[in-house]
Amino acid sequence: MDNSNSLPKLIVPIVGMFAFGTLGYMLLEDWSLLDSLYMTVTTLTTVGYGEVKPLDTAGKIFTCILILSGVGTATYCFSRIIALVVEGEIAKKRLKKRMEKDLLGLKDHVIVCGYGRLGQIVTKEIVEAKQKVVVIDTHDHSHLSLNTTNIMFIQGSAYDDDILKRAGVEHA
Repeated sequence: MDNSNSLPKLIVPIVGMFAFGTLGYMLLEDWSLLDSLYMTVTTLTTVGYGEVKPLDTAGKIFTCILILSGVGTATYCFSRIIALVVEGEIAKKRLKKRMEKDLLGLKDHVIVCGYGRLGQIVTKEIVEAKQKVVVIDTHDHSHLSLNTTNIMFIQGSAYDDDILKRAGVEHA
């Protein structure tokens, strides 16, 4: 995933547009902070209740620039934020599918049932010994597979025979 599109980097331009608009109305129209912010919010969100006060020519030109640049900036940033969320979900599904495939051919591995304090210590020891490990836990620890290729994770109960079979208990 492209780091230049991280969430904080996408929020900054949006906040910047609100600051730009507010400051612009304060300087060009000599409005109060609240009137300027209100006008900026109604303009950038395209609500358009109308002007707080009548605009002069400079104010009208500024409003046109603010609408075009603000809506364009917001559209781009919000679409990138949505893409980050969707790409994250797709990446999770892809990772889960790959892990399910890897589990099918797994042999001579260790299954750790539970990833509490003791389970984490045991898993760490197994990984350090260069063994493949499958962790079964009722809580979602699927991020484990991102840290090392020696750890696979299945969410579920180790009391469930189907979960144990998925973990490859016959070949562990």
